[in-house]
Amino acid sequence: MRVTNQMMSTALLGNLNNLRARNASLTEQISSGNRITLASEDPGAANDVMRAQNRLQVLTQWGTDLGDTKDWVRSSESALSGITDLLNKAKEIAMVGANGTLEESVRQPLAAQMDAVMTDLLTALNGKQGDAAMFAGFKTGADPFAIDQTTGTVTYNGDTGAMKRDVGPGVTLTANLDGSRFGAVTDPAHPLKVVWQLAQDLKLTSGSADAVRGNLDNMSKALSNVINLRSEIGARDQRIAQLDTLHADMSVQLQDALQQAQGVDMQKAIMELGNADTTYRAALQVGARIVPPTLVDFLK
Repeated sequence: MRVTNQMMSTALLGNLNNLRARNASLTEQISSGNRITLASEDPGAANDVMRAQNRLQVLTQWGTDLGDTKDWVRSSESALSGITDLLNKAKEIAMVGANGTLEESVRQPLAAQMDAVMTDLLTALNGKQGDAAMFAGFKTGADPFAIDQTTGTVTYNGDTGAMKRDVGPGVTLTANLDGSRFGAVTDPAHPLKVVWQLAQDLKLTSGSADAVRGNLDNMSKALSNVINLRSEIGARDQRIAQLDTLHADMSVQLQDALQQAQGVDMQKAIMELGNADTTYRAALQVGARIVPPTLVDFLK
């Protein structure tokens, strides 16, 4: 078969284009750090990359939900800590007021202190996480608790909604603590109810000490319940800390998998680029001998 100059020129152009494409591909890999830019370049590796990326997206969402849960749990724990302190303060005041030998001039200031504790307690029970009422269940837009200062009637305006979050593979946590967990609003051992009642007992002109002593058991029950709630929230916080560690480990593993599927061996790629560039230049030099100089000059 007769080989013409046109055939040699066409073959040379094709080879030079392939070499230039290889140079461009290697340059892109080195500059981006990614071994593949199109799925067609390596379908198997591309599938591994997409799988790792999808898992990282899921892990990111779990992390977001876990962070939200952590904020709620720690805000709740802080509020419960304050409520515990207030109930302990109320109990201390009541213990003093239970002394039957106290004079009226001493007992009335104690009643005022108890009223102040009740006001602070109501504020704590209506505490917020951001703009949302912490202990309102799903009804986070309004204060969950109210009390009639005259009758001592406690009202709960929230519900029992549990804010559940998916925070790991098959793991769901509840972020909030609804207000019903403090007890029925008609229960004499409800925190607001018992503190209000103790304030009224201290205001009695006769039989005050006996009335206060009669309510100390309710105060102890209220305090015990809140301490149990704190233990529950504390256990959630510990679980969150464990999941934080798990997420960090999973992230490292997925990043490694992604790097293995997509990452470039820089040393190898740089060597290949050097070889490809040498081959390309050699092809130009050889081509200069078999095709018109104008064509080679054009290619340069």
